[in-house]
Amino acid sequence: MIKSILKTLAVTTVLAFALSTGVANAQTTDVSGGNDTTGPCSENINDWIIKDSSNTEIKNRIYANNNFDFKVNTGKNWINNNTTVGSEDPSTGNVYGSIVIANDANNGNFSANNNQNQTVTVKNGKSTTTTTSPINNSDPISSDSSNNITGPNSINKNKVYVESNKNVEIENKADFNNDIDVNANTGYNNISGNTSVGEVNTGDVNLNVNISNVANKSGSSYLNVTKQEPLNVSSNFDNSKTGPNSINKNELKVKNNSNLEVENKAYFKNDIDLKANTGGNQIDCNTTVGNVKTGDVSFDVKVLNSAN
Repeated sequence: MIKSILKTLAVTTVLAFALSTGVANAQTTDVSGGNDTTGPCSENINDWIIKDSSNTEIKNRIYANNNFDFKVNTGKNWINNNTTVGSEDPSTGNVYGSIVIANDANNGNFSANNNQNQTVTVKNGKSTTTTTSPINNSDPISSDSSNNITGPNSINKNKVYVESNKNVEIENKADFNNDIDVNANTGYNNISGNTSVGEVNTGDVNLNVNISNVANKSGSSYLNVTKQEPLNVSSNFDNSKTGPNSINKNELKVKNNSNLEVENKAYFKNDIDLKANTGGNQIDCNTTVGNVKTGDVSFDVKVLNSAN
């Protein structure tokens, strides 16, 4: 009896990411400005610029190459020129194989919200002040501007400009190459030139192959990006007791832009080559030979490719 051979292989490749962006303790921006009792022919400007900008860029590139070559043999036995072959019937061993490959790439939870830092620039005449603080779209951005008792022929301007930009870009690339080559043999036995031979049994071949490739799930069902909420802007303008022939301008501009771009690319190549043999036995020139039974061959191949 030739001993049986057991081959078991398990390969797991896991490449994942989890990202969460955001800030806490958002606060309200409250800006006030005014021009009061200005002289004739003067130019008075109140200028507010509030920008909320956010840019998130993620690039994942995965290349996985699994290449396996197995050759298992319990056959190719020569039993020749014997008077009596053993007390037991000649038989070859069994081959059992289990191959498990799991490739998991670019799968994770992505979460991004709208809480980012804001830059506030205040211009009052020739004076400029810039501050940075957290911003939250749900909290109001308030500004008060006034021109009061201005001189004749003066130019008085109040401007408030609020801009919120958000850009999220995700690029995932996954390339999987699974190459499995298995050659299992319990046959090709030569039994010849014997006087008495009992039953001849070749072994069984049982192979299980399980391949799982999962890629780029973060860009679809696992992607959670908080929607861009409308900006809450409160602005008050006041022109009071302005001089004759003066020019008074109040201007409010609000922009709220959001862009989400997801690009997923996945390449799967599964090359499985299985070769099994329990036959091809040569039995000749024997006086007495019992029953000849070749073994069974069983393949169980499972391949799962899931992407995007």
